[in-house]
Amino acid sequence: MSKLTNPQSLLLYTQLEDYISKLDFYNRLTPEVKRNMATSLASFTEQSVTKFIAGQKEHGGDLRDRNLPIELAAEQIDSFWYGPFGAMNWPAKPQ
Repeated sequence: MSKLTNPQSLLLYTQLEDYISKLDFYNRLTPEVKRNMATSLASFTEQSVTKFIAGQKEHGGDLRDRNLPIELAAEQIDSFWYGPFGAMNWPAKPQ
């Protein structure tokens, strides 16, 4: 599981853990599952916001000015090839 690196992410983790606990009205989730969920969500938020800011720095502009359906389709194709059904599942390259 990803380690949270930003102090703000640690604060977000605490808030998410509390939020998840409040939504778990019937206490169906174990404390470990709640911690794992909070860590996953905080880590995703930290990484996705950081990536978005880096993309703004690199590309600039407003996402709403772009052809999002076309770009999303291209990203989904990349995800296939990068993911478990594509290159991640290929045999190792010969040495």
